[in-house]
Amino acid sequence: MSEKRPTVIPAYFDYLDAELLKRYLNYFGNIKPRNRTGLSQKQQAALSKAIKRARHLALIPFVTEYVDEGRAQRPRGGYRPRD
Repeated sequence: MSEKRPTVIPAYFDYLDAELLKRYLNYFGNIKPRNRTGLSQKQQAALSKAIKRARHLALIPFVTEYVDEGRAQRPRGGYRPRD
């Protein structure tokens, strides 16, 4: 597991605190799962609701633009047999 869990879990997730909410989003803008965040089910539901409210108010983006930084691309064009 390369991602570390946040050390301090807030008692309340405020949808106006965009910097706090961004810690619980991955590189592509998806909400991280409970096993990565270390939150309880109730806390994860409150986090999800706060992130959705912040997205609706355009405080955080719905998705981030994926920029390829020299990483190898998957071959396009379907299946290729091995030589």
